[in-house]
Amino acid sequence: VMNVKTGEILAMNSVSVDGSSPDKIAEITDLYEPGSTFKIVAAAAALEEGLLNKFDVINTYGGEYMNIKDSHKFTSLTFQEVIEQSSNIGTIQIANRLGRERFYKYARDFGYGITAGIDLPGEMKGRLKRPVEFSPVSLNYMAIGYELLVTALQMTNAYACVANGGMMMKPFIIRKILAPDGTLVKEFKPTEIRNVISKNTAKTLTELFVGVVERGTGKDARIENIRIAGKTGTSQKMVEGKYSKSKYTSSFIGYFPAENPQIVVAVIIDAPGAGEYYGGKVSAPIFRKI
Repeated sequence: VMNVKTGEILAMNSVSVDGSSPDKIAEITDLYEPGSTFKIVAAAAALEEGLLNKFDVINTYGGEYMNIKDSHKFTSLTFQEVIEQSSNIGTIQIANRLGRERFYKYARDFGYGITAGIDLPGEMKGRLKRPVEFSPVSLNYMAIGYELLVTALQMTNAYACVANGGMMMKPFIIRKILAPDGTLVKEFKPTEIRNVISKNTAKTLTELFVGVVERGTGKDARIENIRIAGKTGTSQKMVEGKYSKSKYTSSFIGYFPAENPQIVVAVIIDAPGAGEYYGGKVSAPIFRKI
């Protein structure tokens, strides 16, 4: 849980299945493939570069393209619907218009493949391939959140950046240090890292993410009288070198109130148990409860 305007971490919690809290800071040390929450990169980049607006129609090839499938099959969708329905095929078309160089630039600007410099030990930078390392299908897979590794903090910070109008803030835990008698020893101020996208792009993206919660895959995060912007994610886990058909990482990252966002909350479930595994069904209801 993060304040989107300052980068202050308001809460962090990792709980393992047996209810115990692990003795490490999973939010900054554990790496995972994010799946559809990573679509923020292609969507933001395409809007910022002026390649598409939210009404543009994208060919989604009936929901199947180069061995990649959509869970909901459509022949074509508007850019807005691609985000709302979390279409893999639509996102791949968007990424291909961007090309590998621009896609990489925005992924890097959003803080992937580098550390954010949080005031805790052990932060991992994750893994983001450089364009020269891309295979012919890397751009397709990276656009939908595979072939790369991220931390929960990186994902949260990227959404905070969109929520606050496009400024990447340095996340921090300690606000101030006081002496026993209450005098101020040291104070930590919010730090701007870089401007990633324009306010206009951020506003449009927030509208798209509101659509995800109102009409799309994130409906289970809805709360009456609060407009929430967010995105679901479901990725197959790598088990013994192959993508598993039974083990997933399910996530929902959302911020609110959409008209003037204050707080972003990321809920990531590692290998949910029997039954549902889609982020919209597993993580979105937890977000709503929080």
